[in-house]
Amino acid sequence: MEMPKDVLVLDAETTRFPEGTPFSSTHKLHCVGVLWRGNYHYFDIEHSGNPYNLALREIARLFEAAKIVVGFNIKYDLHYLRRYIPGLAVRSVFDGQLAEFILSNQQSVYPSLGLCAARYGLSPKLDRIKLEYWDNGLDTSDVPEDVLKERVLDDTRLHYEVFTKQLPLLRHQNKLELLRLQCQDLLVL
Repeated sequence: MEMPKDVLVLDAETTRFPEGTPFSSTHKLHCVGVLWRGNYHYFDIEHSGNPYNLALREIARLFEAAKIVVGFNIKYDLHYLRRYIPGLAVRSVFDGQLAEFILSNQQSVYPSLGLCAARYGLSPKLDRIKLEYWDNGLDTSDVPEDVLKERVLDDTRLHYEVFTKQLPLLRHQNKLELLRLQCQDLLVL
């Protein structure tokens, strides 16, 4: 499936401990990965400590150009982005986690990206950060930038590949409109 030119695929890596939440001023948006028009982009936000204003402007520009933003549990990433870019324009979203919930007839509650990748026969999610850092009590700020970049861009790739598997199934099962309504609701709430 060729990637439509107006689809922006998004993933973000954030502070994890004690409980990763976009609603705490102590938690940070470390980086953002996007896939836009066939090209992957990595944006260091607060991981390296370097200024990130230009990165935020470029992310906002991409959102303005996109007709739909694809992600997985995308409301989490959008909450962080809206904290950093308060007027962020989001026309429409496709949430792969919500799509999986709908495709499973509400049986798969909060499915993981790794579970979806396995279900659709895709390459496994990179769990190096989870296994080597988070499971050992280290936070995202302790992860080397090259490792973080690899993960966020790989997750972005997986988001897109899951999207390409789910979209035809949603159409075939006449559930695409239900997902659209749920995703509109997600943006409001």
